[in-house]
Amino acid sequence: MKIGTTFSKLLTVTGGLIVAVGASGNAHAATLGVELVQNGNAETGDTTGWLSTGINTVPTSAPFLLPSPVDIGLFSFTGGTGPADSQALLQSIDVSSLALQIDEGDIVSSFSVLLQSRRTDIAKATLSFLDESNNVLESEIFIDNTVASIFDWNQFVDERIVPVQTRSIEIILDSSRSNAGISSDSFFDEVSLTLNSSDNQSVPEPTSVLSLIGLGVLGLGSRLLKRTSR
Repeated sequence: MKIGTTFSKLLTVTGGLIVAVGASGNAHAATLGVELVQNGNAETGDTTGWLSTGINTVPTSAPFLLPSPVDIGLFSFTGGTGPADSQALLQSIDVSSLALQIDEGDIVSSFSVLLQSRRTDIAKATLSFLDESNNVLESEIFIDNTVASIFDWNQFVDERIVPVQTRSIEIILDSSRSNAGISSDSFFDEVSLTLNSSDNQSVPEPTSVLSLIGLGVLGLGSRLLKRTSR
């Protein structure tokens, strides 16, 4: 499985790494125990750190964003008014410096993201682990399906041992809408990825958890999680 065609004109592959063509993209190196996502909370007020094909930022005071016990700051990412199939953000993290530990099964990844969908405008996040040839080894898709009259923040969490041969980790935030709409009312915030040695924590089976942040209830709401592998 190759990288999605949405970004095919914005990315090139150099030395096995995803590298942005232009100043707006990002491919950066990994360090254990620190936040690896740049501007995952949108607090720069723009899409700094991400490759963008139509995603914008909006103030979190928008009336249809339910209050959340999670501090989401002043801004969130949202779909724009461009073509319905081209609103996405991508960020790639180079983990090749950890190749030895990864190939020994010693690195654990912890990923989380807040998603909010509205009516037919759907927020989706994809977490992918790629080898040095840019092939996807494992991929998890998180889709926030809406519940009628509930415009809530849903938090998705994924924890797993980083697959052997992983050399980069890719995060895509994708906003889709019905053809009838002129803008995409789906939202993203608090995107986080950290890596740690399995010596410092229990070794997990691949798990993904949904919690309904807007209502403070774990496990409610509608979800679709889809794992793909090569």
